[in-house]
Amino acid sequence: MKEFFKYFCVAMLGVAAIVGCKKDDNTDDGKKDEAVAPIIMNVVMPSEANALPGTDVTIQGVGFMDGDVIDCLGQDGQGDFKPVVKSVSKSGITIAVPEDAKGHYKVKVTRNGKSTELTEILFIPAVIKLDNVVVPTAVVHWGETLTITATGIKATDKVVIESENYEDVELDNVAAENKIEFTVPNTLYGANTFKIKRDGDLAVLGTVKIGAVTFTAALGGVVFYVSDDGLHGLVVHPECIVPAATAWGPSIPMDPFYAGTEDGIYKGASNTEKLVKQFNDAEETGNYPYSGLDQTKTNGKSPAVIASELVAGGYDDWFIPSKAELIELFKVKATLAEKELFVIPANNYWTSLEFTEEAPSWDWAMWYVNFYEATDIVTWCAPKDTWYIGAIAMRMF
Repeated sequence: MKEFFKYFCVAMLGVAAIVGCKKDDNTDDGKKDEAVAPIIMNVVMPSEANALPGTDVTIQGVGFMDGDVIDCLGQDGQGDFKPVVKSVSKSGITIAVPEDAKGHYKVKVTRNGKSTELTEILFIPAVIKLDNVVVPTAVVHWGETLTITATGIKATDKVVIESENYEDVELDNVAAENKIEFTVPNTLYGANTFKIKRDGDLAVLGTVKIGAVTFTAALGGVVFYVSDDGLHGLVVHPECIVPAATAWGPSIPMDPFYAGTEDGIYKGASNTEKLVKQFNDAEETGNYPYSGLDQTKTNGKSPAVIASELVAGGYDDWFIPSKAELIELFKVKATLAEKELFVIPANNYWTSLEFTEEAPSWDWAMWYVNFYEATDIVTWCAPKDTWYIGAIAMRMF
């Protein structure tokens, strides 16, 4: 009997070993592993200007992985090509496009023997051959003549301007033989890439820096301050955004509501964003309800919230200026009035800078600038809940 039991145990151990070995090769459900076709989402193909032959081209999308093999399949009768993958990230894949590529391509992604064809089409424009290209190196300002020369430009070419600041701009009737020339409008600013298009073909001419001019009605309001030779600046909305007598809001504890605002040029936008968060946080507690300030005439909103919600002149990025920004406006208020661009009512005006010099525990005041004065710069703190003054909105570019 003992011998039988011993042989029985040995046999069962053998069976268990066999079963264990089989499980090592299988998934938990007993089925063999199978390759899965790549799943790529949120695909965005590059623009024509960023998909030129002989360059590295990035296809945006989620799901690309190291080791993916890319095939570009010609859709216009041209041949296919298999590009070298230069890099892969969480947001896309960069491939090297050969110099002889041209036209529309389907993009196939292969991984572990399984393939997926992206629904979006990659377009590689043909490159127009140009020689002796001369593009301005200095900043060209609004109202000045911008001239680009290149051997090979035709009068029928369409000029395309690409900028990170706005949608592509297409200009007609500005090209001539071997030259592009036009007066710069006040809708263009910053760094702009100039291209020409001809029957679907494309040539990139280069980048031109365009500067704004002060005391110009443009970019949603009135440009009154510029830096970097006009490449950046401030625009004021030519109307006060709240009634002339408006409280900021209640006094609130610095801990935990202090927004951490800063003074300086180009700080108003970030200050306003911080103050909007402060407003929302204080409202949520229920202890400092802005809506209880009926006398503010602002439906219970601080000037920072009102500015952040403002849509005017085609823009929605308005803010309450920092003290330094509002002082710059004060310096030119007489010129703005003389040019009939913005007659600023005599009043005190809120800034987006918190006053903390005498407030170790309570955020009870904001800095203001006195616009009753003619030339003297007067600024100090104004209690949030008992001072009723005005507010002006700005945006930056």
